[in-house]
Amino acid sequence: MPRLNLGRALTSLVPEPGTRRVYLLVTLINVYGIGLILTAMTLYALRVVHLTTARAGLALTIAGLVGLLAAMPMGHLPTDADPGMSSGWP
Repeated sequence: MPRLNLGRALTSLVPEPGTRRVYLLVTLINVYGIGLILTAMTLYALRVVHLTTARAGLALTIAGLVGLLAAMPMGHLPTDADPGMSSGWP
C-alpha cells in the first residue's frame, strides 16, 4: 500500500508563483480575518452586551443575510455610476 507524502500533497495545492499564488494568499488572509471578526463579534455580544446565545445567533444570522442580499446591488453600483469602468479599477 502506497504511503501518503504529506509535504508533496500540500505543495501540490499551492499554485505556481504569479497571480494565482497572490490570489491564494489574499484569500487566506481574508478568510482568517473574517474568522477573527466573527469570533470577536460573538464574544462581544455574549460578554459585553449580555445577549443570550439564541439572540446573538439570531443577530449574526440577520447580519449575514443582509450582507448576502446587499452584495449584488452594491457590486453593481460602480458600473452603474460609470459604465466605462467595467472592472472597477481606474
